Amino acid sequence: LPNVTVLSSKVVNTASGIPVGVIETNMPVNTSTGTKVVIYEQINIIKLSKGMVVITFASPKALQTVLLPEFSGMMDSFRILEQ
Repeated sequence: LPNVTVLSSKVVNTASGIPVGVIETNMPVNTSTGTKVVIYEQINIIKLSKGMVVITFASPKALQTVLLPEFSGMMDSFRILEQ
């Protein structure tokens, strides 16, 4: 994607020990009214025995510090029931 900046890519473990690939990006976009906004996106990838789960968080960068802790808490609450 044009103008996307990759901030980081890493593998982290959730509170229950599930390894998760995490990619963080910033992307400038224009709203429908023409206002320029930077979107922060965090892509989380969990590998399973028969595929993967991709969970994405996106918000205006201005709200990242408010909303990201809630998303991180949700990611930490995941449990793999069966593979």
